[in-house]
Amino acid sequence: MKKDIKKLAVSVILGFFIPGLGYWYIKEKLKGCVFFISIVSCYFIGYFLAEGIFWYEMNILAVLGTIVTFFNGLPYLITSIHFFSLDHSSAYYEVGKTFMLVSGALNMLTLLFLIDHLPSKEDKPVS
Repeated sequence: MKKDIKKLAVSVILGFFIPGLGYWYIKEKLKGCVFFISIVSCYFIGYFLAEGIFWYEMNILAVLGTIVTFFNGLPYLITSIHFFSLDHSSAYYEVGKTFMLVSGALNMLTLLFLIDHLPSKEDKPVS
């Protein structure tokens, strides 16, 4: 059960930077669209509810949260260019932060599922 390493690497890298694009690459377009819409919308809903990104603290939970949020890929990189920190006076700060964490964790899980789901070379039909 040897997997095609090149296809695996490309699909995981694409799926990291743009959630769902790894599935699009392996021709699972419906899954790719569903993951893209759910993860990116969840991230941006959280971003706008919390009014920024969080990375100002230096404790272990904030560092882990930043790592998980980083797994949103390109949406995280785009919003982090502005270097906005969360406004703690926002009424929806915790809710927004939770949305961003959930979307990053969801993309991590989709990448793991993508690695497991990619067919091995033996699974391909012989013609």
